[in-house]
Amino acid sequence: MAGDPDQLNAPLPWQFPHWERVRALREADRLPHALLLCGPPGMGKGHFARLLSHALLCETPTAAAMPCGACRSCRLTQAGNHPDLHRCEPEEDKSIINIDQIRAIGHFLELKAHYIGSKVVVINPADQMNLSAANGLLKMLEEPPSGVHLILICSRPAALPATVRSRCQRLTLALEDSAPALDWLARQPGVGQAETATLLALAQDAPLAAAELASQGHLERRQQMLKDLLSIVRLQSDPLQVAENWLKFDAKASLYWLHGWLVDMIRFQAADQPPRVSNPDGQDILLRLSTELNGPWMFEQLDRIAQALRLLDGSVNTQLLLEEVLLPWAQRKKDPVPA
Repeated sequence: MAGDPDQLNAPLPWQFPHWERVRALREADRLPHALLLCGPPGMGKGHFARLLSHALLCETPTAAAMPCGACRSCRLTQAGNHPDLHRCEPEEDKSIINIDQIRAIGHFLELKAHYIGSKVVVINPADQMNLSAANGLLKMLEEPPSGVHLILICSRPAALPATVRSRCQRLTLALEDSAPALDWLARQPGVGQAETATLLALAQDAPLAAAELASQGHLERRQQMLKDLLSIVRLQSDPLQVAENWLKFDAKASLYWLHGWLVDMIRFQAADQPPRVSNPDGQDILLRLSTELNGPWMFEQLDRIAQALRLLDGSVNTQLLLEEVLLPWAQRKKDPVPA
C-alpha cells in the first residue's frame, strides 16, 4: 500500500482526533476492557490498533499516550514477539476465525503478564468470527481478567452478534476533516495535487483505499471508460466490444461507476446552476452526455444497473450482464426536439 502506514510512532494524520479520545479515556482511567474499532476498509484501523496495543504495553509512554519506542516492551512489540500481546486473525488460506483460535485467546489470558501487568489481544477482522467463535469470545467479554484489553477490528459491525457489540465500546474511525487526508494523499507516489479530492471521493473518504486506487491507475481507467460510453452513445463503438473491455478490468467497479455517472448526468440535467457532482474527474463528458440523453430514460438505466449489481452476487454470465447494461446506450431515447 502507498505511504508508510506501518510506522508505529504516531497515528495516521486523519486519526489524531480519535487518538485524542483514547488518550483522554486512558488519562481518566476509563479505557474499556473491550474496544470495537470500526470503520470502512482503507481507514487504517489495523495501524491504529497496532499503535494502541504497543502503547498499552509500553513501560514509559509519552505525554500523548504513544509508545516511547525505546523501552524493553516497545522493542519486543516492534520485533513481533511480545509475550503479552496476542494477535488473532484467520488462519492461512482461511477466511473465518474459528472457535479453536478463540480458545487459544482464553489460554493466553490465563497466563500471568510478563512485564507491566497488562495483556492485549487484537482480533482482526472480528466480523469474520463464526458463531461458535463469537459465543466463545462472549464469555471473555462478560468476565474479563484484570489488566486485559481486547481490541476488535471490524468493517461490518452489524455482522457481529448484538451480544458481542453490547459488551464493547465502539470507536468509529471516520474522516472528520478531509484536509489531513488530502495532504497525506498529495505526498504519495504518483498522486497529483489536483487528483486528491477525486481519489478520496471515489474511495468513500478512506485515504489508504484512495492511495491504492491511484497506484492501480483507476483515474486513467475511468477516463477511458467514460470515453467508451460517449463513443457508444454516438454510435462510434460497439457496446459488445466495450463490455468485453470493461470485463477485463472489473465488472462490479464498472457498474458502480456507471451508476454514479448517471446520477451526475441527472443532476446536470435538472439543475439551473452547475451542481455539485460526485465525479469531478469526468465532469466535462458527463455534462455533454446529459444534454444528449432523455431524463426518464436515464432513470430506467439506474434501475437496470441496480438489478445487474444484485445479479452479480449470484451465478451469472458477467459479460452478458455488462452487454445488456450497455446495449441500450446505443439505442438511447433522445428528448423530443421543440416545435
